[in-house]
Amino acid sequence: MSDVEPAELLDDEARNRIATDLRRRLAVDAGAGSGKTTWLVERIVSLVSDERLPMASIAAITFTEAAAAELRLRVRRTLADRAAENPSLLAAAREVDDAAICTIHAFALRVLSEHWLEAELPPNIEVLDAANEHLDHKTRWQRFTTALLDDPAATSTMVRAFAAGLRMSHLSAVGHAMVNHHDRLTASVLASLENERRSAAEPAVDVTAVIGHLERAVAFLPRCTDESDKLCDHLQSTATLALARLRPLIGSDDEATVISVLDKLPRLSATKIGRAPNWTIGIAQVRDACAAAEDQRKATLAAVRESVVSDLAWRIARWSVESADARRDEGRFTFHDLLVESWRLLRANADIREAVRDRYRCLLIDEFQDTDPLQAEIAHLIGDPSEEAELARLFVVGDPEQSIYRFRRADIAQFETTVERMDERLSLTSNFRSVPEVLRFVDAVFARLLDGTDDPAVTHRSLSPVRAGNRETSAGPAVAVFGGPHDEGLARDVRSRSTTEVAATVRSVVLDAWSVHDQGSPRPARFGDVAVLLPTRTSLPMLERAFDDAEVPYRLEGATLVWGSQDVRDLLAVVRAAHDPADPIAVVAALRTPALACGDDDLVRYHAAGGSWDPRSAVTSVLEAGDPVVGAMARLAELHERRMWMEPSALVGHVLTELHFFELALVHRRPRDHWQRLRWVLDQVRAFDEARGGTLGDFLDWVDLNEEADRWGSSLGPPEADDDAVRVMTIHG
Repeated sequence: MSDVEPAELLDDEARNRIATDLRRRLAVDAGAGSGKTTWLVERIVSLVSDERLPMASIAAITFTEAAAAELRLRVRRTLADRAAENPSLLAAAREVDDAAICTIHAFALRVLSEHWLEAELPPNIEVLDAANEHLDHKTRWQRFTTALLDDPAATSTMVRAFAAGLRMSHLSAVGHAMVNHHDRLTASVLASLENERRSAAEPAVDVTAVIGHLERAVAFLPRCTDESDKLCDHLQSTATLALARLRPLIGSDDEATVISVLDKLPRLSATKIGRAPNWTIGIAQVRDACAAAEDQRKATLAAVRESVVSDLAWRIARWSVESADARRDEGRFTFHDLLVESWRLLRANADIREAVRDRYRCLLIDEFQDTDPLQAEIAHLIGDPSEEAELARLFVVGDPEQSIYRFRRADIAQFETTVERMDERLSLTSNFRSVPEVLRFVDAVFARLLDGTDDPAVTHRSLSPVRAGNRETSAGPAVAVFGGPHDEGLARDVRSRSTTEVAATVRSVVLDAWSVHDQGSPRPARFGDVAVLLPTRTSLPMLERAFDDAEVPYRLEGATLVWGSQDVRDLLAVVRAAHDPADPIAVVAALRTPALACGDDDLVRYHAAGGSWDPRSAVTSVLEAGDPVVGAMARLAELHERRMWMEPSALVGHVLTELHFFELALVHRRPRDHWQRLRWVLDQVRAFDEARGGTLGDFLDWVDLNEEADRWGSSLGPPEADDDAVRVMTIHG
């Protein structure tokens, strides 16, 4: 792969077509670093300058609010810069906010708000953020499960379900999945589920067949010549014990007990154990009898579970649809509801569809590889050509290799399907971001990852570098590979080694003055030039410790990481113990925080002296008055009393002040980072008090919901200009 000068780009024709071919629907494959946003801006500017299209009639859909803000800024700046040559563009620059440059959910909200009467919606639509969506789901789910357990018609199903090992957490996962896909639960699907429910009659639960196979297997015991044989031991222990449990259940009317016993039996089969020379009969006959008993046990339980699942699936599906209808009537929509309602409205009402087409004459969609089928159908309902359209209504750009939202129903194949419906497909293959060595590394990695893949939608396209390669005068390698497979040892040890290697590599980037090209000029790397991406926050505590040990400054970005930081976890541990002093795990976790400063030796001594883990209980007289655990328990008992008279925000503020959390941050190299996190938590609890309110327990439930909802959340704010620190964030963040 050779260097390519910017004036000789291999994809110049495609770039020019994006900006000038405004009458054809184009789908653009834009590789990483290919400048797709620049050319998306160019197409918008061309629509305004060449076609005199008002900004208000343009819709540009981005995947995130941050991307939408950046796109608006760049469009406004480009229009203003070119106003010297074309004065009419200055007015367009002032009207950029009139354009629908926003996320797909914000665009759907626009459509519904503009046509709320035709859609039979309340005039004011409330959009639930992620945390409130979780809370709404939790509230509705609790009502549903309470009604389910009280419903006489569901009693038999629930008894069988619990006896067969079902847990309410299993049902909750099913309910959450159905709510997230309630648009697929059409009338025909519900009818099909109801038919399956009716046809799946409750099977008779009989242990006779299982007992028969076990008795046949145990009857072979005299044919074993070696009592130490493992198959013999299996018959004497497992099979005999199973018979002892099952025989009293013959003819029993207590189906719950029968099902529970069958579910809790150990595995009855013995496929590979035992030695043939130790048996005077073919060992296969013994094994076959054990296998038949296990197969019969599984078949009986499977029939029970199938009847349970068919009934519960219908009930949960019906509840999911009813919940969506209730939210619609209340005008309280989730992000997914916005898409579903706008899609239904556009599909069902031709007049509104034409009105939206007249309102938004051009629809441009960025990051189309992460668009799910529902979003794609909305785009086609608006953007498909009509006879009177002079301009191409639809333009999409994306890169299937960068799809990261499959968990949100995004489908790489969707991009390919859309391309087939467009007029033409273009490709941007010049990379402005990376040096050739990086692109060669990427080519090698993807060639290995995609080796043997037969999915035509998953292909790797090599990109041509615009930047020059690493020169001998440049410090640091173009690509540094460190670490390697960690297949041995405990997961904790593996994470410790991995994070230590990350910290050492980051430190070498700065100390060895690796080169960074900033606006074309090379300079030594700073810590602020480095980002560390985490798939999850599991390894965050060890990464923080490794950075501290290596004296590497770092900044956590994204709410999910801040909730998981050690100082915030310590604060919440104290608050949880104050809320529920009867929970010994919460109390011990609070005692071990720096704020209460009880060492493990203190806790062992306290426990050995007979001390209770409930702060409200009397302390044994054996302990000294100055014992650190005794003093810490008294503080927790005081906080537990205060929680009755203080709002959650006041109590959290009291904990921060009285237990000296801000002062404790001074032991760290960058205390202001820790102060920022603690102040952020205080802001969150104040927002909770103002927006929702409730008890301390309600706030802790709200925190749990936020931690889940903020997994894909945004940063707490941009880094300060003088803050030279590594930025740590999740991959999605």
